[in-house]
Amino acid sequence: MIRVKLMIGLILASIIVIAGCGKEEKREVKTDTKSVAKELSAQQLFDTKCGICHWQQMPEKPVAPPVFNVKRRYLMQYPSEQEFTDAVVNWVENPEHEKALLRGAVERFNVMPKLGYTAKEVRKIANYIYRTDFPMPKGMKHHNEHGRGGMGRMGKQLK
Repeated sequence: MIRVKLMIGLILASIIVIAGCGKEEKREVKTDTKSVAKELSAQQLFDTKCGICHWQQMPEKPVAPPVFNVKRRYLMQYPSEQEFTDAVVNWVENPEHEKALLRGAVERFNVMPKLGYTAKEVRKIANYIYRTDFPMPKGMKHHNEHGRGGMGRMGKQLK
């Protein structure tokens, strides 16, 4: 009788241990799936973190230059993807009046605030900007042809 109870006890303990291990494994996989699902694409990051201010369609009251002009200006100074990406990451992590490339935009809108995005997010966004052909926003052609797209004041010193 004691042997039977001991055997039943061992079998139940084994079942509990095996069942418990299975649940832990499932929970871990479920967490991994959720974290993967939460990671946004580069375009989603741009749209939610940058595109709000650095517009592609002319807003009623712009607060920053369009991404088209930002990309164009950065490519002039930093033509390779690595240089471009590093420069954008550097700017977003520590925007300073003295190191602004779009001087006209800084005069008009001021220096953008520090946003607190992770370097990984900004790098992903910068790569996306580098690889994406953004169309010139409607209404900007005349503006850019007459040197008012942040390009015409490149030599002017910031105050």
